Amino acid sequence: SADEARGVRTLVVLGNGSVHYTDGRRHVDYLTRRSVFCAFEAARVYAMCVPELVIASGGSHGGRSEAELLRELLVHFGVPQNVVTLEDRSQTTAEQVQAIRAIVGEAVSRPLIVVTTPSHWPRVRSLFERIGLPVVPSITPELRYDEGQAGWRRWWPSQAALAGSAAASYELLA
Repeated sequence: SADEARGVRTLVVLGNGSVHYTDGRRHVDYLTRRSVFCAFEAARVYAMCVPELVIASGGSHGGRSEAELLRELLVHFGVPQNVVTLEDRSQTTAEQVQAIRAIVGEAVSRPLIVVTTPSHWPRVRSLFERIGLPVVPSITPELRYDEGQAGWRRWWPSQAALAGSAAASYELLA
């Protein structure tokens, strides 16, 4: 909310995955659905509180980094490119948190707003607490994997349900 964001100077957007496709000559890189929803939320929060610094975080898994892809989307959504700093080397959530600590430095007097997904937040919160960085969560809207179906159709197998199961399993194992 605007009250929670008052006075915050730094907004952190955590990448939640990307995919890289290649045929050996050409390639494309895309953010996963979870990362796109983080960009939606970060753009909303940026417009509400206009922080001085936006950190797009996430490394590369074979192609362009999640941070680069996030920055492109944030700029497309109206966040000025000159306020976006990339943290593009991390490979895990723990590495993201450590790299963000290095970017903001030791003297953090105000909380950071951290954007991530509902299933990712408990792990993110724990990692930030361990290093003593105060954070205000900005959780993406609930990601639904039922494709808008109602009743028994919500339980019918689908690609979206499989993606939801994979995301939940990943967080549980991580």
